[in-house]
Amino acid sequence: MKPRCLIVSLAWLALCLGRARAAGIAEPGHWEVTGWGGGGGFFADAWDPGNPNVIYMGGDVSGMLKTDDKGLHWHFINKGISSYGIYSIAISRSSPNILFVLGMGGGMCKTTDGGERWQVLPETTPDKLNITGVSSWTVRAIAIDPIDPQIVYAGSAASGRLYKTQDGGTTWKELDIAHATLAEVPLEKPKLTVPEKKTKGKAKPTARGTAGGKGVVISSVAVAALNPKLILATSSGQGILRSQDGGVTWTQVHAAPEAWSVAIATSNPDIIYACYNNDERMLRSADGGKTWNYINQGVDPAFAPREIAVDPTDPDIIHVIGTVGGTGVIGNSRDGGQTWGEFITHVTRDLTVNPTHPDQLTDGSTGLARLNHGNNICLNPHNPDEIHVAGGGVPALSSDGGKTWQERDRGAEATNTDDIRFLPGGKVYVGCENQGLLMSADNGGHWQQLFPLIPQNQTDGHVWRVWPSHDGQRILATHQPPGLIYPNHVILSEDGGKTFALITDGLPAAQPIGRPTMWDHGAFRGLAVDPQHPAVIYISLDGQPDGGIYKSADAGKTWAALPHQPPSRCSWMGLHLDPTDANRIYYGTCGKDGGLYRSDDAGDSWKLVFKQEPWLWDFGVSPTGIVYCGQQNLYRSTDHGETWEKLTDFKEADRRIAAVEFDPRNPQRFWIASFDPNSAIGDIWRTDNAGKTFADITGDNPIGKTYILRFNPETNELWSGGVGLQKIKQ
Repeated sequence: MKPRCLIVSLAWLALCLGRARAAGIAEPGHWEVTGWGGGGGFFADAWDPGNPNVIYMGGDVSGMLKTDDKGLHWHFINKGISSYGIYSIAISRSSPNILFVLGMGGGMCKTTDGGERWQVLPETTPDKLNITGVSSWTVRAIAIDPIDPQIVYAGSAASGRLYKTQDGGTTWKELDIAHATLAEVPLEKPKLTVPEKKTKGKAKPTARGTAGGKGVVISSVAVAALNPKLILATSSGQGILRSQDGGVTWTQVHAAPEAWSVAIATSNPDIIYACYNNDERMLRSADGGKTWNYINQGVDPAFAPREIAVDPTDPDIIHVIGTVGGTGVIGNSRDGGQTWGEFITHVTRDLTVNPTHPDQLTDGSTGLARLNHGNNICLNPHNPDEIHVAGGGVPALSSDGGKTWQERDRGAEATNTDDIRFLPGGKVYVGCENQGLLMSADNGGHWQQLFPLIPQNQTDGHVWRVWPSHDGQRILATHQPPGLIYPNHVILSEDGGKTFALITDGLPAAQPIGRPTMWDHGAFRGLAVDPQHPAVIYISLDGQPDGGIYKSADAGKTWAALPHQPPSRCSWMGLHLDPTDANRIYYGTCGKDGGLYRSDDAGDSWKLVFKQEPWLWDFGVSPTGIVYCGQQNLYRSTDHGETWEKLTDFKEADRRIAAVEFDPRNPQRFWIASFDPNSAIGDIWRTDNAGKTFADITGDNPIGKTYILRFNPETNELWSGGVGLQKIKQ
């Protein structure tokens, strides 16, 4: 889903705060990663040719990760990265500390020290060549010359063009694939024992045309290890392209569109494999790409192969990853694709690392996880029986040539977290996108899934805000079901999270669609509880005609829309009560008529009290009733919004304030989070003097884009969420 009510994309909403008046002394700090493994999507992987224990992995929201023990433990390596969406990784064979990556935006990045620090390659940024990837099509769109790491080839998903650098990424030249000559050798499809047919649920990204055409993607590039002049590339518009002179001239060796990936055997450059996202599916060449044969005999016609990995010592041993409908599938052949072994769809789970959806399999299986996608696959160059897959939300490793698979995602956090709440004694509740509601009883040491145990039908989706009662027995959360076919509801437990009811009484059945919603359709996200009367709860739904604020007087069992609503219904998370007067409600909105609205009579009437910056992601009301809000800069009001004092003078127009959190014991102390939606830069700031100065406490937090901050006074820890969870002592 993509936001439609925003002037720019959802990345804009990520928000951040600039540095102009952050005059405090920067406080370096160590952030502890404290969430669980897995969650989001892992799209790229690569095994280090110089170290058999090192694997690199890229995610759609988590950026870059590295393991030094074959996936038993992962750690983030995002310092200097341009984007948290990484879709291709390439490692130099001759200098393994040199890597290149590309992602969803911000330009390609390069490291020369194994990921300790990344540098953005200026010529590849969106305002120049725009060499970028896209999750649905980019497979392995970077290739490094096996001898000279200064020579790199990269394909763009934004333009459908292929580029080459000979100086390590400083300058780039477009290669002329648009005028590739068409090979004269036709390819005839053999008759298969399993008839080929189009299958419902098969992944079918649309992309047609020629090089540089709209929607065309260069999905993969490969350089022959024993013949660096031999280059192959796949194009969603032109099929398979081949060059024998280092990219000077090109031949279109298989013109069918929707080519997904190509792999050249390390030990024999004559042996090449290709994958297609249509009925072409899998092909093999035994003459360096001049001619091709199909290798789909006996393969499920619903299988959509994405990438083939070739054994570095035996070119006839291959492993393939792809999907059947929405399920990831891994297969292998030991005779060059003439016959295929069993195709694997499940891996052995590790619920101590990734507790999400423990009962996801409804066929009676236990201890297994379904691969929810098939993206990248790589082999250990030192021991090709060891195989790693970036399989959607479940990265996995096989140590026996693909016969069995184990989940390996400890430390690889890729869950979008949207709320964090604490109870005394170490209990922590976290609401997540796609992963539901989780709880830790030991301050983040271990996690368990509360809702949903099985992700199906209307129980799937996003948990945006969560509120546990003081005794932990009642747990209420705003929940967005998937799609538009299920009615709006909140989830409510009255037995400590053992069971949940879907509450619909008084809520509109239909989800608002289109503008002015923050995404394609509205959702209940904001949640505020009366601190003196916790049975009184407010929630907010964005969009028209039924969007606005709803109230419950019975702890969430029944609801009713407030009879009078603010003019703007386009809102994200901004709904708060004044702790000093629960009849005073603040509602933060975005876009036309956007800003901060206040009601002094529990919602009977509303007044727009802040319109200086009309896009408010969230804001904060301190324990003493002081209001802090802003879009680009931070403002403070000590009179409930009647007058405002500008606290900052941040010059970066694209940096946005994301979160405000208070120390309940010290009214002078609070924290704010911010980031630049056009990059991976983000900051967390602390003030101890009510906003006169701010200290940067970002330190080594591996994910700069923070959506939520929560302070736990029991442990003196500040928690940040956005992707995964991190915490720091204060």
